[in-house]
Amino acid sequence: MITRRAFGLAFAAPILSLADGPSPLLREVGQRLTAEPVVRGGFEQAKTLKGFRNPLVSSGDFVVARGRGVLWRTRQPVASTLVVTRDRVLARQADGSVVRRLSAGEEPAVRAVSETLFGMMAADVASLAQRFQI
Repeated sequence: MITRRAFGLAFAAPILSLADGPSPLLREVGQRLTAEPVVRGGFEQAKTLKGFRNPLVSSGDFVVARGRGVLWRTRQPVASTLVVTRDRVLARQADGSVVRRLSAGEEPAVRAVSETLFGMMAADVASLAQRFQI
């Protein structure tokens, strides 16, 4: 199984590569990501909000199924689930009710987000180079 650190490094991959080709670390992360059909892990993130002294800290878990999408479950402080596939982004509340459903066919930003996520999951440097300076 790929560690959370390796998965996090995949998101940083565009800055870890060199102009003359992917860095050894990027190649290793890419090989590990493409070898695993499913990656699971936990997260903790802090958001700084203007007007608040302390950051908002949220935590939860994620599942990345290569070729299928990402399931991002926030457990604390408010439970919610975000599902990202090639065709849509779906946000659900803790009770399962749909809060927001965005279609890639109707929202160009959804297509851009999903293409970027799928490019990172596949360690597709060529795809990522279209959106990031590598």
